[in-house]
This record gives sequence, structure tokens and C-alpha cells, in this order.
Amino acid sequence: MTVQDVPRYQFRGVMIDAARNFMDLAALRKLVDAMSFMKLNALHLHLSDDQSWPLEIRRYPNLANWGALTNVSHRYSQADMKTFVQYAYERGVRVIPELDLPGHSTKLCQGYPQVCSHWNDSGHIDTDLFDPTNEDAWAFLENLFTELTEIFPDEEYHIGGDEVWTVPWEQSAAVVQWMSDHSQSCPDDPSLTCGTIDGLHHYFTRRLLSILSKLNKRAIGWGPGIDDFNFGDSGTTDYSDYNITMDNWIGFDPVGDQYWQSQQAQYVQQNAKTILSGPLYLVDRWPNINDGNRFSWHDMYHTDPQNFTIPDMELLSRARGAKLCIWDDAARTDSSNIASKAGIFMAAIGEALWSPKGYVDPTQFPMDYWTSMRLKDHRCRLLRRGYTFEPVEFIAIPCPFEYPVYDHSATTTTATATTTSPTTTATTATIST
Repeated sequence: MTVQDVPRYQFRGVMIDAARNFMDLAALRKLVDAMSFMKLNALHLHLSDDQSWPLEIRRYPNLANWGALTNVSHRYSQADMKTFVQYAYERGVRVIPELDLPGHSTKLCQGYPQVCSHWNDSGHIDTDLFDPTNEDAWAFLENLFTELTEIFPDEEYHIGGDEVWTVPWEQSAAVVQWMSDHSQSCPDDPSLTCGTIDGLHHYFTRRLLSILSKLNKRAIGWGPGIDDFNFGDSGTTDYSDYNITMDNWIGFDPVGDQYWQSQQAQYVQQNAKTILSGPLYLVDRWPNINDGNRFSWHDMYHTDPQNFTIPDMELLSRARGAKLCIWDDAARTDSSNIASKAGIFMAAIGEALWSPKGYVDPTQFPMDYWTSMRLKDHRCRLLRRGYTFEPVEFIAIPCPFEYPVYDHSATTTTATATTTSPTTTATTATIST
């Protein structure tokens, strides 16, 4: 018998916010195990933000010393992270690190203030930005990414790029003077101007992409964000000039707001590759945009990254896939519940992204009866292996092995329950009445 089975999408991932809430590596290993059972192959680790910097960088120890979330134990040593990356690789899961730059840099700037622009306003958390006008700062960044390659061998790195609040640049006399000095041309490209904030932001991204290119890495960046601010994008930029994939976070409402589709169409027609994230945000806290139907696994199951129309349909292949995004401030997750909360969503996305076009039946939305049955069976298999996942539907149906088995031939009523875990042999409990 010959079985031929290939995934429709090459990128089938999960993003974990390891900066707003420390995720211990034991929990992440459990998550990687689950991903491997669900045909997901990319783990995106969001490793820096205003709240923390958990990763040890030996050349710059203050990053993790100052950046640990609550105490020094909330850090990933390089040795432990390397072991984890290898663990994931052995299970078919690549690990993609994200250092979010130039914004979301409060902890970086606390550890090394000399490479940043600052604005002293206690009313804002994002009062620090990496300073792209400082050549010492660029040496710092190149050293940082060079050391990162010793930990993460993956060919792609995520550079963030979203939500850059530019007031620290605007309030910096040194930055303003630099922009004035380069109002007619940029240091790296005399045909471009660096005399505006957008021009400066574009300059930052070009130089960062150049660093990654020298390290033989390709970039992924949040878009909108990378495009709007960095490239002054009005729908005309040719992204073939930049070795970057757009991570499309537009589309928080997969039922009503289909703006993500027009964003996908715009990117691929501008020669950009894309990964879809926006309609796949795991949300537990935003009641004003979560009415019990949105952000369900049903919505995610029916979100096809190539479900948009463009004149040249051959360009659809530039939509590389999608990923479930688990932001701590939206999903309320930590090490205790990350795999349980994400499990069924990962299973739904994994099946949808792997299966051939047309396999997901849009006429079944929002019930998905047969899909629901498959997910319930899959959940039961994983429960038997010792993993804990939330139920598929609001009304949970027990798995067959969870039912007590009654021996009606006995003179007494006897209930026998058998449980199995990955690390223990089967145990039997008999209850007589």
C-alpha cells in the first residue's frame, strides 16, 4: 500500500508570547509535542517586548538581567534554549525567534540606554526606541543578531516592526539633527531621503535587513507596520527588492471584517510573500469583539490564507500559510494552561492548512459536525497520552475510556475504570456496592 500525503501550505505555525508572561520550557516542550501531533511545523517565539527580555545574550548580559519578567529565574539560558530548539527540530517543528524592533524596546533600552532614544513620560510604557542614527547602536545590533544565530539555526528571523510610537525620536535633539543632516539623502542609499520620521524608519528596516542578509537569514515582519511606516507603502512598493515575508495581522473579526483578504491581495501583487495571523488570534479577554462565535475554532478552520481574488491567480502561492497567535494580553495564558487552551485550535488549524483545497466544506460553517467528531476523537487520543486539552464544544462529551465499565453479571454492582498515562502502567480501580 502506498500513501501519498503532502501539506497544502508550507508554513503551519503557532506564535507564543514569551515576553509578556514567562513560559517555562517544560510547558513549551509539551506544546511542541502537541504541535507535532497536529501537523504544525513552525513555532514563532515572541522573545522581546516592553514587559521583558527573557533570553540570555552573553555579550550583553544586562538584557536578561534587567529584562527578566519578575526575577532572574524568568530567563532562558542559552544552553537550555539550544536544547529546546533541538527538541523541537527532532519533532518536525522549527523555532523562529522574534526580536521586536525598533519599538516595544523598553527592556532593551533599560539594559543598554546608550543605544536608544528616550522620552521621559511615566504615562506611557513605550517611551524608548532603538536609535538608528547611532552607529554604536548598529554595532550592538549586529553583535546581538550574530550571537542569536548560535542559538537559533532557523533560516528565518522575525523582526517585529509594528506599533512604533515615534515620539522618542521626535523628542531627541540628536535624532532631529541627524534627520536634518540627511534630509537630501540616506547614508545607505543616496536616492532616498532620511529627513522624515517615515524615512528614518525605512532606513532602520533596510539596515536591519542588511544585517540579517549577511548572516544568511531571511526576515519576517508584522504588516501592517513594516509596510506602512517603513516603506511609505501606498500599494506600489515592489517587495522583491526586500528579502522579507509580511506577517499579516489584520482581521481580528473573521466573521464580519474581511479586510485581511484585501491586505493579502495587496501584498502578493506587490511581490511579497505572506503569512496570515490576524484572523487566527486566540482571544479570551476582549468581550467587545468576541461574541461567542468569533475566534472559535470553527472560524479558524474556515480561514483560508488564499481565499481572495486577484487578476493573476498564480500569485496565490505567495501566501505561504498561517499561524495561531497566542498573545498573553489577549488569551490569558501561562505555563499552566498554554497547551490546554490552544490544543483544539491547533488541531483545527493543522487539519485545515494541511488538507488539499476543497477539503474544508464551507457549507458546513458554523456547525462542522464531522470535523467536530474528528477533533473530539483526536482530543481523546491525546488525553490517553497524558495531555490535557479543553473540550471541543461548550458541552463536553466524555471520551470512551473515561466511562466506568459495569459488570452486570456480578452479584454486586462493580465499576471498573482504567486510566493510562505516558509514564505509568495501566491501573484499575474496582468499586463494589
